[in-house]
Amino acid sequence: MLVAERESAEFYETVLARLADKARDGKLAANWVINELFGRLNKEGVAIAASPVSAEQLAAIVDLIGEERFPARSPRTCLRSSGRRAAIRARSSRRAA
Repeated sequence: MLVAERESAEFYETVLARLADKARDGKLAANWVINELFGRLNKEGVAIAASPVSAEQLAAIVDLIGEERFPARSPRTCLRSSGRRAAIRARSSRRAA
């Protein structure tokens, strides 16, 4: 449990470090990491270490949303699609083992 918490904290810290405007987008990044990404990963049974979206990619998405260059709903669609692919890969590797 502690390892998962540390990995989650490190993931968020990496997202935060990569943001172009930390003051504007810090809270937005926290919401996306906790609610959107971690929520999706938990639902799909995927560990943060196996996330199909890297911290750097999520920071870029948050930057685009913060700059109002990307509608907030579009990334959710991307996360759903990525989460499904990751869940399929995880199930396939468990079956192969």
